[in-house]
Amino acid sequence: LVPDLYYTASVVSVCDRGTGFAKTLSFTTLRAIPFTEDFALTDYMAQHGWTQWTGDILNGGALSKSIVKDWVWTNTDAAGIASSKVMWKITKNGANNTPQEQHTILMSPAIWMEVDESGKALLSFDLSLTATDSTRCEGRRFAVLVSTDDGATWDIANAIMWDSTATSDLVFADIPDTSTHYTFDLSAYTGRTIRMAFYASSPATQSAGYLHLDNISLAANYVGCGAPEDLSAEEYETGKIAFSWQGDSEMTYELQISLNSKFMGILHAD
Repeated sequence: LVPDLYYTASVVSVCDRGTGFAKTLSFTTLRAIPFTEDFALTDYMAQHGWTQWTGDILNGGALSKSIVKDWVWTNTDAAGIASSKVMWKITKNGANNTPQEQHTILMSPAIWMEVDESGKALLSFDLSLTATDSTRCEGRRFAVLVSTDDGATWDIANAIMWDSTATSDLVFADIPDTSTHYTFDLSAYTGRTIRMAFYASSPATQSAGYLHLDNISLAANYVGCGAPEDLSAEEYETGKIAFSWQGDSEMTYELQISLNSKFMGILHAD
């Protein structure tokens, strides 16, 4: 069956007294690689199976469905360039306009990670940030986490995280103010059904800021065949030629023979 389509099925009994239909079953197949989300629809959540949650996911906190949608659809990125994307408003005021901590999650639909042994599963997305000065970024985080049990637990140890410490590989304040493309290897999750959590957090603050996310994709990237090198031929008996070349010991090669530019045949070699 084709991924991410709505199907109906019925069981039919066939006998000499006629045929009859059992109760019809309806289901939607899992999304699978290649998976893309460009947030072109304002109702991408209802149409494409995304949900919003709150909770301190990096510290194992319990998650709850979010009533207030902290990730909102917009058609303008941080530099004012028109584009369909979702935007996280970093600050969130509590009762009586008092600052409060923010832990917000945009969770993907379930995705089947099917990639054969020769390929890699690559996650990519565009990211940009409004207001990158240090006073507005201090203590803030953005992370991507993966769950293989439908969101019951999350792989915190392997989270892709933009932290606010200068020693981090990815620093929150260094996120550019124009859409920048990032790619990460999720091959460790192949052969499983996953959900992704795009998590953002901020300490209690009133400083304004916006994080923009767009063009999420999961795709298979297959390693290409390397070209053989140092091809040589040596006649060791009249009419008998020995060919040699350098290549991958795990690769199977074809030796294609031509005479005066006319193709004559293929010899298989390991």
